Amino acid sequence: MNYQTEICKTQVVVIGAGHAGIEAALVSARMGVDTVLFTLSLDALANLPCNPSIGGTAKGHLVYEIDALGGEMGRAADLVTLQSRTLNTGKGAAVQSKRIQADRRKYQAIMKKTLESTDHLRLIQAEVTELLWETDENGKEYDDNDERAIFYARGVLETVKKLRWCPDLLHCQGWVSTFVPLYIKKTYSEEPSFRDSKVVFSLFGDMPKSELQESIIEKLMLRGIERSDVEDILPQGATYKDLYKLAIAYSDGVIQHSENVDPELLEFAREKGIPVLEYQPAETFAEAINNFYDEIWSQDK
Repeated sequence: MNYQTEICKTQVVVIGAGHAGIEAALVSARMGVDTVLFTLSLDALANLPCNPSIGGTAKGHLVYEIDALGGEMGRAADLVTLQSRTLNTGKGAAVQSKRIQADRRKYQAIMKKTLESTDHLRLIQAEVTELLWETDENGKEYDDNDERAIFYARGVLETVKKLRWCPDLLHCQGWVSTFVPLYIKKTYSEEPSFRDSKVVFSLFGDMPKSELQESIIEKLMLRGIERSDVEDILPQGATYKDLYKLAIAYSDGVIQHSENVDPELLEFAREKGIPVLEYQPAETFAEAINNFYDEIWSQDK
């Protein structure tokens, strides 16, 4: 069955009904957003491994964080606990963690019932073979791609902030992440999570070709951003190439990820004095990337 028409009317689509997919779908639906959750099998929702434990060293802290954010895993685990114990009791409190053994089938049943009874959420058993996230079925780029990118950037950064993560370096790829460097350097520059973070942006050979909406500058404005920070880079009739330039301008480093990157973008980075890692063949790629990360991280140290 082709669900394309129906999905086009849905605001959020989550693919995969494992632990992360379930939590993502629930939080979206509970915010009143029309959400669809795809899974290969409705009988394999929230599938636990053969050793059906939840929690444990490091993972137990994550379960507590999910619970604090209103997630479902901890609630369901409490209802199906067969055995529980606290690990590392002979060590300090920071490394102690709770782990439970769960009834696999009951855990799945509870999660399935929760999903099925949640408003604004629909379960679909089907395989997703293609994502039309840049263009529609006719190859036309979506008019609101700029809003999608802004939503993505803010969602990622607010999640990192909420979880109190402090990344040393963020590596951004693709047009959908082009607003992230600007927001980190301006809006989130004084946030403890991002105060010392470095940003690297990867360039690929392909990018959308259409013009952006004229209101792009008004849409991207957040606390700490002035029009003068962006209007020289995003002129009237700005294109995705200009959006890439915006990302480059607020990045600490740029990686040429394919051989056919637009030379204008690479030259723009060099003119800005931003370090550029040129295209690397497969045999030297991993080492070159790691060395480049070290170079960027050591800036201003």
